[in-house]
Amino acid sequence: MSEFLSAGLITVVLFVIFIVAYWALRGFLPGSRLVELPLVSPNDLDDNTVRFKLFHVSWCPYSKEALSALTSFKGYIEEKRFTYGKKHIEIEFIDCEDKKNECSLYSVDAYPTYKLETNSKMIEYKGPPNSTAYREFLVQAVGKERSE
Repeated sequence: MSEFLSAGLITVVLFVIFIVAYWALRGFLPGSRLVELPLVSPNDLDDNTVRFKLFHVSWCPYSKEALSALTSFKGYIEEKRFTYGKKHIEIEFIDCEDKKNECSLYSVDAYPTYKLETNSKMIEYKGPPNSTAYREFLVQAVGKERSE
């Protein structure tokens, strides 16, 4: 019995070490990822601006968590005057109950959904709703974080 517990404990410890190492090296938890997509329509963005969109609905608890986290992150980057890859970040919140056509255009079928738009491509973020993960995502997708 103790051999079984010992093997189980070793397995759990190795799993935790793997997760921490993966996160430390990649900047995202396993399962988080960046998905590059074509633009769905032309936009008004210039070379120095990107738009980070959160598609959400009011009845979804995960959307509420994401809305709170991204609102906090927006205040943080505005206060610190952060840019990523020398690009300014615009954060936009899209309520899919009010803007069904826009959510349909962006193929939003789950909540919350994050999409980052540049003037030439779109990148979908699939990961946890927290400032650290958002910062790492923007560094990976756009470039180095800098304060103006």
